[in-house]
Amino acid sequence: DNEPHAFKFHGEMATHLFLTDQLHFDNKVEICVKRNELLKILRVIPMAFTIKVINKKGEQLPYDDVQLHQMSSLEVYDHNDLLMNIIIYDVDNEHWLFRLNHNVRIPEKYIYYHSLKWKVDYIKPEIVLMYLL
Repeated sequence: DNEPHAFKFHGEMATHLFLTDQLHFDNKVEICVKRNELLKILRVIPMAFTIKVINKKGEQLPYDDVQLHQMSSLEVYDHNDLLMNIIIYDVDNEHWLFRLNHNVRIPEKYIYYHSLKWKVDYIKPEIVLMYLL
C-alpha cells in the first residue's frame, strides 16, 4: 500500500475524490499514467475496445504504428461510447514534468493524494488544472 499505483484518477473523478472522498463512475473515467507504466494499463483493456492515440498537437495517430514517445493521451471506446481517457505524463529523476514546459518540475510524490477510504491515488486539483492549459 505504500507503493504508488500504476494509474491515478484524473479530471472530474479526481476533483470529486478531493472534495467529497467519494468514487463515482457516472461518466467516462479519466486517469493519468506515467509513460513507463502505460503498458501495464493497456494489457488489461479488452481487445474488443478501440483505442485512439492522440499526440501533443491533439492529432490522432494510428494505434498499430505509433511509438510510446509520440503519445500524449489515449481514448478508449466501446463502439462509439468513450469509456476512458488516459493522460500520459513523464517523470525524470522522480520529478513530474509539466507537459507544456519540461523546466516546470514537481517531485512526483507531490502531484497526487491517496484516498485511504478507497485505496486509490488521484491527481491534486492544481495539477488537474494545469492539464487544461
